[in-house]
Amino acid sequence: MEHELYKPTGFADRLQRILIVGHSHHKNEHEEDHEDFTIDTVERAKAGKMQRFPFFARQPRYLDLERQLYYETVALMNFIPVALSYRYETPSLDLLELGKRRFMRVLSEENPTHVFVLSSRLKFGQNLPATAEELRGEKLSMLTTNYGSFPMGSYHTTGGTSLCCQLRHPQAAKNVAMQEAFARMLAM
Repeated sequence: MEHELYKPTGFADRLQRILIVGHSHHKNEHEEDHEDFTIDTVERAKAGKMQRFPFFARQPRYLDLERQLYYETVALMNFIPVALSYRYETPSLDLLELGKRRFMRVLSEENPTHVFVLSSRLKFGQNLPATAEELRGEKLSMLTTNYGSFPMGSYHTTGGTSLCCQLRHPQAAKNVAMQEAFARMLAM
């Protein structure tokens, strides 16, 4: 069992296909994990029921969209494809490897043009799959904003090329910084 990707209707037909990647879901002891965990969570976020969670509450501001329109624009997935038992649980090496394979499969199948990794726990050169630049032995590019620089690279799959940027988790990021990072990357 692994969580299904949340994908809005018509995603494949868009010129800009934006994929948001988080680290993992965590569940309380009374919740059951299931394939639609991500989809159900995003549906709750669209309905305004996840406002106490910065990961969901702040994202619509990054594209300057109303909440429901934002979630009708972007696809979302978590790198770790199952819910963890608690918020800061460290996933096993097996789960990280499963996450890498799944990440690359989603890129190949869904062909996002832009991927935003919103997690301080996922990093290029550590636990994210190697980018095309890393495989060639090159340094990653940096997306420079007025609020800092963020590493970015590309992934080439059978679906096409996806530009990927590693940003902060929304809980630790200034909205204006993330808005600028999203705008600059989407202009590429």
